[in-house]
This record gives sequence, C-alpha cells and structure tokens, in this order.
Amino acid sequence: MNVVTGLTFLASKVDHADSDCFLCVFLTHGDDGIIYGRDGDPESFKGNGNVDAANRTWLELNDDVFDIFRGDNCRSLIGKPKIFIIQACRGGTAEFSAMIGNSATDYEEPLETSAGVKVTIPTGADFLISYSSSEGRRTKVYMFKCKT
Repeated sequence: MNVVTGLTFLASKVDHADSDCFLCVFLTHGDDGIIYGRDGDPESFKGNGNVDAANRTWLELNDDVFDIFRGDNCRSLIGKPKIFIIQACRGGTAEFSAMIGNSATDYEEPLETSAGVKVTIPTGADFLISYSSSEGRRTKVYMFKCKT
C-alpha cells in the first residue's frame, strides 16, 4: 500500500466520530510543497511524462495529503482539528544557526560536547505556525441560521 492509498483510506473509510482530532506526522526529506518517499527526489523524474501519482515516490502536500482530509472528502473530521507535523526541508537554502549558551540568555559561552563540538540550533527553530487555510486559499466561514 502506498502512502496516498493509506491516507485516502484513513480519510474516507475510517470513522473518526469518536476522535477529537487527527494527527499525522511525516519525518522525511522534502522541498517546498513536497515530501520525498523512499528514494523520491523529483529531480530524477524531470522530463519524464510517464510518472503518474501511483508511481511517484514523493507527495505534493496540498494535492496528495491535505486535500484528502478536507470536509468534502472526510466528513467525520468536519469541525475537528487536522494536525500535520512535517519534519522535512522546504528548500535548498541553509538555515543560520545560533550557539546554545549555558543559560537561556547567555550566548557568550556556548555549550560544548565532551569532544569539544559547540552545540547549535537553527535560528528558525521552535516555531509552530498554523494557518486557517492552505497556501493560496482564503478562509471563509459561513453562518447559517437554523430553523426551529
């Protein structure tokens, strides 16, 4: 079973009525808007018009992942948070790093391992960013008055 088939099954066949939310975690390699599978670097498929969704080894996040869990495809998750954590690169530009000091504000004397390696973290670390809509889409809430 490939990942898209598994996700489609989770969205369309599994009843989430007793669930408070849906959580999906990917830890892999990627690029902006895509994540790679077992050996799926899209660069290796450039110019190959014969690669269809079933044979690709990468996922397009909007089309292959997020859209599967929209309300029209996954009715039992309507009104419930759908949380996706994706630990993957989003491009080729290296992140800057900051040295970790001995206290929360002390960057003058960075921590070192026993081998003398200075410990750093990416300067863009520790962010959790959540949007109410997918990239390129607007948020619209409809309010309907119920007939009594």
